[in-house]
Amino acid sequence: MTTGYPPHRTIPSIPIPSSIALQYLTAYLDLTTTNPSYLPDAKLEASGPVASAVGTSITIHNLERLQAGLRGEYLAPVLEFNEEGREEGINVASGFDDGTKETGEGNAGKDWQDLEDFQREQEEIKGGVVSESTLKSRKREHEVEEELEKSVKKPTDTKARKVEKKERNKQAKREKAELQAKKAAERRERAISISE
Repeated sequence: MTTGYPPHRTIPSIPIPSSIALQYLTAYLDLTTTNPSYLPDAKLEASGPVASAVGTSITIHNLERLQAGLRGEYLAPVLEFNEEGREEGINVASGFDDGTKETGEGNAGKDWQDLEDFQREQEEIKGGVVSESTLKSRKREHEVEEELEKSVKKPTDTKARKVEKKERNKQAKREKAELQAKKAAERRERAISISE
Protein backbone atom coordinates (compact mmCIF):
# COMPACT_ATOMS: atom_id res chain seq x y z
CA MET A 1 0.00 0.00 0.00
CA THR A 2 1.36 3.40 -0.93
CA THR A 3 0.93 6.39 1.36
CA GLY A 4 1.87 10.04 1.05
CA TYR A 5 4.21 9.77 4.02
CA PRO A 6 7.85 8.74 3.83
CA PRO A 7 8.74 5.32 5.21
CA HIS A 8 9.35 5.34 8.93
CA ARG A 9 9.81 2.99 11.82
CA THR A 10 8.47 3.70 15.31
CA ILE A 11 10.63 2.59 18.19
CA PRO A 12 8.76 2.51 21.50
CA SER A 13 10.45 3.89 24.58
CA ILE A 14 11.40 1.25 27.11
CA PRO A 15 12.02 2.22 30.73
CA ILE A 16 15.43 1.16 32.03
CA PRO A 17 16.76 0.93 35.58
CA SER A 18 18.55 4.00 36.87
CA SER A 19 21.78 2.02 37.30
CA ILE A 20 21.92 1.34 33.55
CA ALA A 21 20.99 4.95 32.78
CA LEU A 22 23.86 6.05 35.02
CA GLN A 23 26.29 3.82 33.09
CA TYR A 24 25.23 5.23 29.71
CA LEU A 25 25.24 8.83 30.96
CA THR A 26 28.68 8.44 32.56
CA ALA A 27 30.08 6.94 29.36
CA TYR A 28 28.65 9.81 27.30
CA LEU A 29 29.96 12.50 29.63
CA ASP A 30 33.42 10.86 29.60
CA LEU A 31 33.37 10.98 25.80
CA THR A 32 32.46 14.68 25.83
CA THR A 33 35.65 15.50 27.76
CA THR A 34 37.89 13.80 25.19
CA ASN A 35 36.00 14.14 21.91
CA PRO A 36 34.38 17.50 21.02
CA SER A 37 32.10 15.89 18.44
CA TYR A 38 29.90 14.65 21.30
CA LEU A 39 29.31 18.15 22.66
CA PRO A 40 25.89 19.60 21.81
CA ASP A 41 27.36 23.05 21.06
CA ALA A 42 30.35 21.84 19.01
CA LYS A 43 31.07 23.65 15.76
CA LEU A 44 31.98 21.85 12.58
CA GLU A 45 35.04 23.35 10.91
CA ALA A 46 37.34 22.18 8.13
CA SER A 47 39.60 20.46 10.66
CA GLY A 48 36.63 18.65 12.23
CA PRO A 49 34.37 19.23 15.23
CA VAL A 50 35.64 21.95 17.59
CA ALA A 51 34.44 22.64 21.13
CA SER A 52 32.89 26.02 21.79
CA ALA A 53 35.29 28.59 23.22
CA VAL A 54 32.68 29.92 25.63
CA GLY A 55 33.01 26.99 28.02
CA THR A 56 30.68 24.22 28.96
CA SER A 57 27.16 24.26 27.63
CA ILE A 58 24.08 24.37 29.79
CA THR A 59 23.08 20.97 28.39
CA ILE A 60 26.27 19.31 29.63
CA HIS A 61 25.88 21.10 32.98
CA ASN A 62 22.33 19.75 33.36
CA LEU A 63 23.45 16.25 32.34
CA GLU A 64 26.18 16.38 35.01
CA ARG A 65 23.55 17.36 37.58
CA LEU A 66 21.37 14.48 36.39
CA GLN A 67 24.33 12.12 36.71
CA ALA A 68 24.91 13.28 40.30
CA GLY A 69 21.23 12.72 41.04
CA LEU A 70 21.41 9.19 39.65
CA ARG A 71 24.37 8.55 41.93
CA GLY A 72 22.17 9.61 44.86
CA GLU A 73 23.68 13.01 45.56
CA TYR A 74 21.45 15.92 46.49
CA LEU A 75 22.25 19.13 44.67
CA ALA A 76 20.67 22.40 45.68
CA PRO A 77 19.31 24.58 42.89
CA VAL A 78 21.97 26.63 41.12
CA LEU A 79 21.69 30.35 41.84
CA GLU A 80 23.33 33.04 39.75
CA PHE A 81 24.31 36.25 41.55
CA ASN A 82 25.18 39.63 40.10
CA GLU A 83 27.81 42.06 41.47
CA GLU A 84 25.46 43.35 44.18
CA GLY A 85 24.96 39.87 45.60
CA ARG A 86 21.33 39.62 44.50
CA GLU A 87 19.91 36.73 42.54
CA GLU A 88 19.63 37.48 38.82
CA GLY A 89 16.24 37.23 37.18
CA ILE A 90 14.37 37.10 40.47
CA ASN A 91 12.75 40.31 41.66
CA VAL A 92 11.09 40.11 45.02
CA ALA A 93 8.66 42.90 45.80
CA SER A 94 9.30 44.71 49.05
CA GLY A 95 7.35 43.31 51.95
CA PHE A 96 7.05 39.82 50.50
CA ASP A 97 8.90 36.82 51.82
CA ASP A 98 11.54 35.67 49.36
CA GLY A 99 12.20 32.45 51.27
CA THR A 100 15.14 33.79 53.25
CA LYS A 101 13.19 34.48 56.43
CA GLU A 102 13.05 31.74 59.02
CA THR A 103 9.59 30.36 59.49
CA GLY A 104 8.46 27.84 61.98
CA GLU A 105 5.44 26.58 63.81
CA GLY A 106 5.34 29.58 66.12
CA ASN A 107 5.87 32.12 63.36
CA ALA A 108 3.16 30.87 61.01
CA GLY A 109 0.29 32.21 63.09
CA LYS A 110 1.88 35.63 63.57
CA ASP A 111 2.29 36.58 59.92
CA TRP A 112 -0.93 35.28 58.40
CA GLN A 113 -4.54 35.55 59.38
CA ASP A 114 -7.11 32.92 58.53
CA LEU A 115 -9.06 33.93 55.40
CA GLU A 116 -12.47 33.28 56.98
CA ASP A 117 -11.60 35.40 60.01
CA PHE A 118 -10.42 38.21 57.76
CA GLN A 119 -13.62 38.08 55.71
CA ARG A 120 -15.74 38.14 58.86
CA GLU A 121 -13.85 41.16 60.15
CA GLN A 122 -14.39 42.91 56.83
CA GLU A 123 -18.12 42.18 57.10
CA GLU A 124 -18.18 43.77 60.52
CA ILE A 125 -16.28 46.82 59.30
CA LYS A 126 -18.61 47.30 56.32
CA GLY A 127 -21.78 46.79 58.29
CA GLY A 128 -20.64 48.66 61.39
CA VAL A 129 -22.60 46.45 63.77
CA VAL A 130 -22.75 42.70 63.50
CA SER A 131 -26.26 41.68 62.58
CA GLU A 132 -28.16 38.97 64.40
CA SER A 133 -28.27 36.82 61.26
CA THR A 134 -24.46 36.95 61.03
CA LEU A 135 -24.17 35.81 64.63
CA LYS A 136 -26.63 32.97 64.03
CA SER A 137 -24.78 31.82 60.91
CA ARG A 138 -21.46 31.89 62.78
CA LYS A 139 -22.95 29.85 65.61
CA ARG A 140 -24.36 27.33 63.12
CA GLU A 141 -20.97 27.09 61.33
CA HIS A 142 -19.28 26.40 64.64
CA GLU A 143 -21.83 23.69 65.50
CA VAL A 144 -21.39 22.05 62.10
CA GLU A 145 -17.61 22.02 62.51
CA GLU A 146 -17.96 20.38 65.93
CA GLU A 147 -20.34 17.76 64.53
CA LEU A 148 -17.92 16.97 61.72
CA GLU A 149 -15.03 16.58 64.13
CA LYS A 150 -17.08 14.20 66.26
CA SER A 151 -18.41 12.17 63.32
CA VAL A 152 -15.02 11.56 61.70
CA LYS A 153 -13.79 8.15 62.74
CA LYS A 154 -10.07 7.99 63.24
CA PRO A 155 -8.98 4.46 64.06
CA THR A 156 -5.78 4.53 66.04
CA ASP A 157 -4.46 1.04 65.50
CA THR A 158 -3.29 -0.47 62.23
CA LYS A 159 -5.67 -3.43 62.29
CA ALA A 160 -8.75 -1.22 62.55
CA ARG A 161 -7.55 0.92 59.63
CA LYS A 162 -6.93 -2.19 57.51
CA VAL A 163 -10.38 -3.58 58.30
CA GLU A 164 -11.96 -0.23 57.43
CA LYS A 165 -10.04 -0.09 54.16
CA LYS A 166 -11.14 -3.63 53.24
CA GLU A 167 -14.76 -2.67 53.89
CA ARG A 168 -14.42 0.43 51.70
CA ASN A 169 -12.87 -1.64 48.91
CA LYS A 170 -15.64 -4.26 49.15
CA GLN A 171 -18.29 -1.53 49.01
CA ALA A 172 -16.60 0.03 45.98
CA LYS A 173 -16.52 -3.37 44.23
CA ARG A 174 -20.20 -3.91 45.00
CA GLU A 175 -21.10 -0.49 43.61
CA LYS A 176 -19.02 -1.13 40.49
CA ALA A 177 -20.69 -4.51 39.94
CA GLU A 178 -24.14 -2.94 40.35
CA LEU A 179 -23.26 -0.22 37.86
CA GLN A 180 -22.01 -2.78 35.34
CA ALA A 181 -25.18 -4.83 35.81
CA LYS A 182 -27.32 -1.74 35.17
CA LYS A 183 -25.36 -0.90 32.03
CA ALA A 184 -25.68 -4.48 30.78
CA ALA A 185 -29.44 -4.40 31.40
CA GLU A 186 -29.72 -1.11 29.50
CA ARG A 187 -27.75 -2.58 26.59
CA ARG A 188 -30.05 -5.61 26.51
CA GLU A 189 -33.12 -3.37 26.51
CA ARG A 190 -31.71 -1.29 23.66
CA ALA A 191 -30.87 -4.43 21.70
CA ILE A 192 -34.41 -5.76 22.20
CA SER A 193 -35.98 -2.45 21.21
CA ILE A 194 -33.80 -2.25 18.08
CA SER A 195 -34.63 -5.81 17.03
CA GLU A 196 -38.38 -5.15 17.33
